[in-house]
Order: sequence, then structure tokens, then C-alpha cells
Amino acid sequence: MNSQEEQVRLWMMAALDDEISVEDRRSFEAALAADADLKHEWTRLCQVKEVTKSMRYRRPPEEIWDRYWLSIYNRFERGIAWILVSIGAVVTTGYGLWYTMGEIWRDSEIALPLRLAIFALVLGGAVLLISVCREKFRLWRKDPYREVTR
Repeated sequence: MNSQEEQVRLWMMAALDDEISVEDRRSFEAALAADADLKHEWTRLCQVKEVTKSMRYRRPPEEIWDRYWLSIYNRFERGIAWILVSIGAVVTTGYGLWYTMGEIWRDSEIALPLRLAIFALVLGGAVLLISVCREKFRLWRKDPYREVTR
């Protein structure tokens, strides 16, 4: 495609949207008069514009709307429920670990190297869990195929 054809196509889009200047309109109409294929393409584009302007969405039946709102409420309620369950589990587990670690630290019958090893194990597990959860969350947010069903 040469630059003249590209210019005519740009004018075509501008004229279709009523954004063409008067001088460009004259040049555009001269180009249409000189080329039957461009004139045919212009006619087709005008027809497509008219058809798309007259199109309207069909209103779905009330049953579909009822089902839609029910699914929205279900997803919303379940989302809140999972958040509350997760918060409760994290707080309960955190308190349990804090209490258990305090008891282990205060128990003088357990050797110091073993207490340090237990703390290292718990701390390493917590860091690993947080790291994996953070990575999964970031991947989930940026996954372009999240909506794709296999």
C-alpha cells in the first residue's frame, strides 16, 4: 500500500466519524471519484456504520437476571466467608505458635541447641509459607490465562 492509499484510508475513517476538514473532504471525494474500488469500500463502510448505529442489545429475560444476581450474592458472601475463615485461622495459628514457642523457650529441660533448632524450623517454615503465598498471589493477579477454561 502506497502513502496515497494510506492517506485516503485515513480520510475515510475521519469522514466516517465526521472528523474530516473541508479541504481534506474535497481531496477525499476526488480520490473516491477516481477509484471505483475505494468508492465501493466507502459505500460498504457507510452501510456498516448505519447497521451498527441501529443495533440494540436484546434485554435478557428476568430469570437470567435473577440467576445473575443470585450468583453475584453467592460469590460475594463466599468471598467474605473465606476472608473471615482465613483471618481466624491465621490469628489462631499465630497465637498457638506464639504460646508454644514461649513454653519451649521457658522450659529449661530442653537443651538450648534444640530450642534454637525448633525456633529456626518454625521461623523458616513461616518465611517459606509467606514467600510461597506472596508469589502465588502475584501470579494469580497477573495471570493472563486466569479466565481460560481447560
